[in-house]
Amino acid sequence: MAKVLTKKRVGKGKINIAIAEDHNVVLDGYASLLKNHPKIKILFNANNGKELISQLKAKKPDIVLLDIEMPVMGGKATLEVLKKRFPKIKVIVISSYFHNSFVIDFINNGARGFLAKECNFKDIEHSILEVAENGVYYNNEVAEIMKRAGTEVMLKGSGINVNDLFTKTELRIIKLICEEKTSIEIGSALAMNKRTIDWYRQKIMQKAKCNSFSALIIFAVTNKLN
Repeated sequence: MAKVLTKKRVGKGKINIAIAEDHNVVLDGYASLLKNHPKIKILFNANNGKELISQLKAKKPDIVLLDIEMPVMGGKATLEVLKKRFPKIKVIVISSYFHNSFVIDFINNGARGFLAKECNFKDIEHSILEVAENGVYYNNEVAEIMKRAGTEVMLKGSGINVNDLFTKTELRIIKLICEEKTSIEIGSALAMNKRTIDWYRQKIMQKAKCNSFSALIIFAVTNKLN
């Protein structure tokens, strides 16, 4: 079962994607598989992270398919730049390095999905559509890795009712956080100032025992708070 974030719907326009991958054979494979897709459009390809960042000055994709091992600038450094300079762009990592540590590290650092490079076309297609519509996609394999590693924060079986753990205001804020609203936007919706919302954010993270945005997303999805 896919892990999802919000209930937003993809509009009528196509989902614009960019691909950062240093192997031309793989790039050509992605292009041939996606070029005629009715909902997906490839804006551009890049052979490394530096090339990707450079092209973002002129074109802004909704989603980037990102390889980990690339020359000049690899996937990890590229993800850091994207997170800081282009936070609205969602990243799906596709890598042959499908190890627990890589999966956890990249998701904790903002990747919205992680696929093995050996996955089939339907997995890639599905992940793009899910991330565009719901904000995040973790297949069963990734979800199990995160669960085993303790990244997925769950209260099931603990005897605690999650809805009793948070106030009504905190639950509303959690839902807005899952919709990727900023503190200013949340404050406007709830008639509160930014400082108050930031305080609530910190309190929510402490209650949920989450130390990252990704962990809070998983917590909300797992416990049906979004």
